[in-house]
Amino acid sequence: MMSIAQFEDFKSRADEVRSFIERVVARAPSIGEAAMDRAAAVLFIYNLMEAGARGVGEAIFDAVNVQGIEFDDLAMPLKRELYDLLRVRNSVKAAREIKRINRDIYDFAYDPKAVMSGNVDRRKWSERLQDLGCPGSLPADPDGLLVRVKSMRNALAHGHVGFAEGGRDFSVADIQEAYSLAFQMGCKAFEEVKQLIVTGGLKTTES
Repeated sequence: MMSIAQFEDFKSRADEVRSFIERVVARAPSIGEAAMDRAAAVLFIYNLMEAGARGVGEAIFDAVNVQGIEFDDLAMPLKRELYDLLRVRNSVKAAREIKRINRDIYDFAYDPKAVMSGNVDRRKWSERLQDLGCPGSLPADPDGLLVRVKSMRNALAHGHVGFAEGGRDFSVADIQEAYSLAFQMGCKAFEEVKQLIVTGGLKTTES
């Protein structure tokens, strides 16, 4: 059975988040402390979401390198991914590197940190998978809970709200549901990545 390192990391992070949420549910702090706990849980859940969304790309390009697939043989979605990333790199250095357009280009062009930056929700995660050649058929988020998680993460990270204030916007039930949904999405995302890898979807079908 194929193991994906990024999925194992995702599950390890998920265990940490779940343990924290269980402690939040179990203890009975003051109202202010409870709100701060929930705000902290939002950050943990968002961290899990962004790690999962970034990890799918890392897993795919790790597999590309392991399989020794040359750039010209890559499936078109993966070529587009590298082209898009090249556009934001140093143009002079890119011109030198692109002269040897083979597997070395991955080391130059692919930067997982440039892919996700505080904007992950269900829609973005699905689009990310589709950009990489996967279906992107993730569980639905009909109430926009993960959009709220993303928005609150950004508000907290940039100092627009304090933890006690931000935490009041989330109930314990919201936190539990958001964690469950983020974990389900991560599992489905890595399932799609694994399917892409094992079915030969990393390579072009053009003759």
